[in-house]
Amino acid sequence: GYIFAGATQSKGAGDSDAWVVKTSDIGEIQWEQTYGTPRAEVALDIVALADKGYIVAGWSDADFDRHKRDGWVLRLDAKGNKVWEHWYGGRENDVFRAIRPTNDGGYVLAGVTNSRTAGQDDAWVVRIDGQGNQLWDRSLGGADDDEATAVVPMLDGAFVVTGWESSKGAGNHDAWVMRLNGLGELKKAP
Repeated sequence: GYIFAGATQSKGAGDSDAWVVKTSDIGEIQWEQTYGTPRAEVALDIVALADKGYIVAGWSDADFDRHKRDGWVLRLDAKGNKVWEHWYGGRENDVFRAIRPTNDGGYVLAGVTNSRTAGQDDAWVVRIDGQGNQLWDRSLGGADDDEATAVVPMLDGAFVVTGWESSKGAGNHDAWVMRLNGLGELKKAP
């Protein structure tokens, strides 16, 4: 079958809610769920896990005091029931674009932060354990906008992160590839 994640304003708790739909291999809906608060939430990535559950990443505008987006992770069981959820970020907008399981039972996330930046937006990589506890986070970038859009765990425990940057390079938005070790330190090219 297939699993889809995104957002809906047609149903749910508020402005927009994260929306997950599970279908059969011929597209018949087996279940669907919305997740969120009266404010806005959006799911941007979902991964099927070995225990038949799912991990979802995106953003939530649930902090009523700050009115800013936080990176948001949902752990779901095989039927889409919420097992846990966590929010990550600071005083400004922070968004997760991608999530991948790590070989130790945790997860690594990639996205963009405006809370921990060297300039405007920076690429953001966060490592969490299997219960969603944050192990480390790194912001990477320069004086202009930079963003991480995908992350891949490597067999040696490192992470390859891809995205785009406008702080260096040849022009407006350049493709960007980074390799981080396992604690999140950037490996410099020789």
